[in-house]
Amino acid sequence: MLAAAKRGESGALVVTGEAGIGKTALLRNAVEQANGMTVLRARGVESESELAFAALGDLFRPVGDHLTQLPEPQAAALAGALALAPPVGAGDRFTICAATLSLLAAVAEATPVLGVVDDAQWLDPSSAEALLFAARRLDSEGVALLFAVREGEAGTFDWSGLDELVLVGLDRDNALELLSRSLGPETAPEVAEQLVGATQGNPLALIEAPALLNESQLAGREPIDEPLPPAPSVERAFRRQIEALPAATREALLVAAASGSGRLDEITQSLSALEIDPEALDAAEEAGLITIAEGVLEFRHPLLRAAVYHGASAGARRAAHQALAETPAEERTDRRAWHLAAAAPDLDEEVAAALEAAALDARTRGGHAEAGLALERAARLTADEAERARRLFEAANDAWIAGRAEWALELLDEALTASPEPQVRARIQHLRGAVEMWFGTPMDAHALLVAEAGLIEGPDPGKAARMLTDAAFACFMAAGIRTGLETAERAQTTAAEADEKTQILAAAVLGVGLLLSGQVGEALPLLERFEPQLDAIDFERPRQLVTPAQVLTWVEEYERARGLFTRMIEAARRQSALAFLPYPLAGLSELDFRMGNWAAAYAGAAEAARIAEETGQDATHAFSLACLARVEAAQGRDEDCQTHAAQALDIAPQRIGAVVAYGLATLGFVALGRGHGEQAIALLEELAELIRVRGLGEPAVVQWAPDLIEAYGRAGRDDDARRELELFEEQAQSTGRNWALATAARCRGLLSDDGDFEQHFALALELHAKTPTPFERARTELCLGERLRRSRRRSDAREPLRAALETFERLGAEPWADRAGVELSASGETARRRDPSASDQLTPQELQVALVVAQGATNREAGAALFLSPKTIEAHLGRIYRKLDIRSRTELARMLASEGALSGAAA
Repeated sequence: MLAAAKRGESGALVVTGEAGIGKTALLRNAVEQANGMTVLRARGVESESELAFAALGDLFRPVGDHLTQLPEPQAAALAGALALAPPVGAGDRFTICAATLSLLAAVAEATPVLGVVDDAQWLDPSSAEALLFAARRLDSEGVALLFAVREGEAGTFDWSGLDELVLVGLDRDNALELLSRSLGPETAPEVAEQLVGATQGNPLALIEAPALLNESQLAGREPIDEPLPPAPSVERAFRRQIEALPAATREALLVAAASGSGRLDEITQSLSALEIDPEALDAAEEAGLITIAEGVLEFRHPLLRAAVYHGASAGARRAAHQALAETPAEERTDRRAWHLAAAAPDLDEEVAAALEAAALDARTRGGHAEAGLALERAARLTADEAERARRLFEAANDAWIAGRAEWALELLDEALTASPEPQVRARIQHLRGAVEMWFGTPMDAHALLVAEAGLIEGPDPGKAARMLTDAAFACFMAAGIRTGLETAERAQTTAAEADEKTQILAAAVLGVGLLLSGQVGEALPLLERFEPQLDAIDFERPRQLVTPAQVLTWVEEYERARGLFTRMIEAARRQSALAFLPYPLAGLSELDFRMGNWAAAYAGAAEAARIAEETGQDATHAFSLACLARVEAAQGRDEDCQTHAAQALDIAPQRIGAVVAYGLATLGFVALGRGHGEQAIALLEELAELIRVRGLGEPAVVQWAPDLIEAYGRAGRDDDARRELELFEEQAQSTGRNWALATAARCRGLLSDDGDFEQHFALALELHAKTPTPFERARTELCLGERLRRSRRRSDAREPLRAALETFERLGAEPWADRAGVELSASGETARRRDPSASDQLTPQELQVALVVAQGATNREAGAALFLSPKTIEAHLGRIYRKLDIRSRTELARMLASEGALSGAAA
């Protein structure tokens, strides 16, 4: 990996194994080999795991001057997180993740980089999140990241997807050699064998365990009565060495062990406060238990530090922490607060307030997980029940923002027990409903929010209305349209006594419910009231913007929808707000698919799925996968489509009914495109039952009905097809959508007698001309050509078949192009197959890079937009040029424009 980094390739490796197995030794060896590289180092420290960005600050301390090379939002966020500049305030925590990758890439522009992180199991959550994000996005920067993780203690450090090197004990011969080197030849062979067996070849245990034996036992003259320590635990051997030290040295070591920073000035000042001579540490240094260099004290091994700390009495530990908290050298308020908390023997409001202040500081720097930890500890030290409930609620909110749903729910449970006060209870239960909606079961969230809104409706109708609007939204997510509409109606009634903003929001949610129910005339005036709210991009509640944009897509206001989606995406990219990108990217992908911008639809859905997975947004991840699968289905990427649809359905099950509906519609569409009629019918009939039970009356939301009608017709089940068509025609007439009216006319043409089918197809094509939906028009042309050819009008069939084939080929709709080509051949005309398009030959990420660069972005600008390094953009461009046999950005732009790939890629 080091050699690859020196060649400009990047990678990450996680070294795992039990304590003492040699992880640190391997990392040290890597540093020794890193000649010509910039080496950055950090180490997780158990006592600092509550301090936001502590490890990231250590890693980046030598290269802080490179921050000026980052995009401004990233530089500001990272500088604030590392306390190098004032914090930027609340924002997307993933901006710091993007900045971490950017800073590593910026440093690597001068020399390759080796980042070494030992004891990663003890990283603070925010540092771990940022480093893991960067590790998964490394590509061509020349960065190697090495992590060491203790087996069984990973905590929140989830390295899934990264390469792993698992260390095991030394074999017998090497273990015996190590013993011989450390103990000399006087150790009896049978004792050496016993040590190797007991330690299972663990190097640290092999070195430390003999300290438990006397000379006679080592020489084999005296039996070993006590069992030797197994490999994972050598603390007893460490304790034996500690016990041999003078009492003052043991007391001094405890202060050092309690200090998270290891700063010698802090430790010596604390020792003086406890009337312990700092020179007492000399005996420990002479014994090789600690090293002191450049003002920092380090223990020989973390287990030694643990043995010192946990071997002391509780009172002695509290005294050490109190001294550390009061030392003038302790400048960080968060570290001081945690020392005070460790020193507190009982409830203490002053300490709780200090912890809350530390939490607010962590929050403003983007460390929500650490803020939650500090607030939780503050609550434990709080005597007043109402104040304890408030702090627990605040901790839960930070846990929720940090993506820790289970922890948030645990804190909310405790907060609810602490305070039955109605207003506080409403806040607690509202947050619980939000967590349940996005990470649990939306309909359970609905039930909770409706019940709790009823309890607060009298004293606080505004709060009740907001809870009810969220409850209605949960129903729409679960595809429970009827229940959602009833809840939205109640929300609007309740909001009559609330502020104007709440009234507008409630009206908009009711408008969505009415639209989904097929009551368009009543829905649109309510939705129009919300339009002025769209003037400002609000990252606090982004889905308030996404939902109207989706509604505009459903009602065929395509350009207005595109404008709104584009504004959201551009704002999120500009602010490096990763977490707010997936939902609008997926929504725009769906719009691009309908409008025939399939290259942009494919790239956008793929990016949405990747970012949603990286940022832990399960529901959005499932929706993004469903959008991606739809494009893949249309283009004949059957294996990818099946995989992504299955993943979406696996994430969603029945709890996110909207995603289930998209997934079933996509799988039915795939089967229809491949001519597997019975399979298509089975899937689409299941979907039809789901749709009708849940009350979805707007056919444009999930465009499935024409596929089922066509599948019935091709299977010879004309009665079923006509029955389904009548229902669809009724919805189409009621809602008045061009797509629904046009496809209903197409289906009527498919089912009509030979004498009158043309008039229905003519109407369908006339309606298609009103909206830019080329795929649907081509499907109608294909069906018309098929009917004409089967009516023995082969020459008449060629024109619509040619038009259909041309569109399918331009879109890359391979299954449909095959069908059109077969029909055209059957009409007596041989179709010439087109060359593969650029989008067909590129991976989703290459396509995304190509689309951005083709619009004039530099490598640095493209990297900032896509959260990749400029060198990775450059590497992707090299691969793109080779695949497409071109040599310049101008050629790339010309090629993509000629294929229509740029028309929907402005975002």
